[in-house]
Amino acid sequence: MAEDQFNKNWPRLADGTVDWKTVFSDPETGLIQLIEAARKPETLIDCTAMVIQALFTRDGDEDIRAGYTRALAKVATSDLNDLPTIVNGTTTILRGIMKDRIKHAAQWAEHEKQRAAERQHDQRTAERQERLRQGMDETETYFSDVFCNAINQKFQAMWSGVPQQVTGANRLPFAVSSDFARIYESVVRDTFMPSIIANCRYIISEAKRLDFDRQRPYLEQRFEDPATHKELWNIWNVTWQHFTEEKSYPAKPREPKSGIFNSIRRAVKDTMVEADEYTMEDWEHDTQIIDQQNADVREVISRFLSASTLYNPPQAGDLERLKNMFAIRPGNVRKQIAAIRQIAQDKETASRVFESYEKGKDLEWGLIAASYQNPEIFLGQKQMLPYLLRGKKEHELAQSMPYLMREMGHLFG
Repeated sequence: MAEDQFNKNWPRLADGTVDWKTVFSDPETGLIQLIEAARKPETLIDCTAMVIQALFTRDGDEDIRAGYTRALAKVATSDLNDLPTIVNGTTTILRGIMKDRIKHAAQWAEHEKQRAAERQHDQRTAERQERLRQGMDETETYFSDVFCNAINQKFQAMWSGVPQQVTGANRLPFAVSSDFARIYESVVRDTFMPSIIANCRYIISEAKRLDFDRQRPYLEQRFEDPATHKELWNIWNVTWQHFTEEKSYPAKPREPKSGIFNSIRRAVKDTMVEADEYTMEDWEHDTQIIDQQNADVREVISRFLSASTLYNPPQAGDLERLKNMFAIRPGNVRKQIAAIRQIAQDKETASRVFESYEKGKDLEWGLIAASYQNPEIFLGQKQMLPYLLRGKKEHELAQSMPYLMREMGHLFG
């Protein structure tokens, strides 16, 4: 049984998140109460195992699920005749899950609140978004929301579980900052989206053929399809280039020379001008359009690279990295984080196992996310991050993982 199969009727808080405290601790209907009521050790263990399996089903949850399962196995291998010990063990596990869920739900709710606020962060953006909204029909609005939610989920896989606060003088890398995630999404939503919608009419048309209440689920399912993701990647590339690369002016037509002879020649030529001749008027019109496009490009780049008191902003050289965010699959990131965390558990084998694991993979994002989600393992006293990468020279890391070294290179000194 998966979580989404039975959580539709779970109580919700005002922010829309599941009320995990009630789900687990309600005196009458809470999971802990219901499981304790079983009063049989085998049933207590089986029901706790079912909760663990049901709540940790996403890609990348494997090691979390395994950790709780190992804890439950220790309880199960104790004296099954000692009911109080079994009750205490299973309850401790369930309360741990509850606390973890409450923490992540609160973090998600705060992020969603800030996402909404980000859409109104200045009057110009608000006006642009309103014009966009008025120009879209309901299906296009669904498409826009599903697209932007997909962007948000890519970042959430990295910042989830990372305390969103400055520690001393150390700001977060932008990759694990929920604030930067919202800025990124807002650029996509109010600047990129009209162009993306125009190039995705075929997907929107397919959704429009369905009943209204089936359109959004269809689009969400469509976005999960690898073939669709590849098509969207091509559209994304073109859109990204249009809004992040300044255009050059076309060659300027030659200025007509002065003088009576040239005036006569111009007059004769004007009567014979070809329809496709590129005139000075054409050039002036095109340069005006390019000036506006380049102003939009500079605004987009400025928003991406804007300074922050909470995170270290991207640099101009990171634009390609920011574009490639779209290629990230959240499940793959969570799997990378889980694998890196698992490898780091055994210091004796970590470097060798990581060297084998990283072959053919780009793990820069995963390493940064794993480090900030588990600072006690990778950045604290254990400092497993430099230990994992100890087989590489510093200049090799600067070339293969420049962003990681920019943010955490001080650990390799």
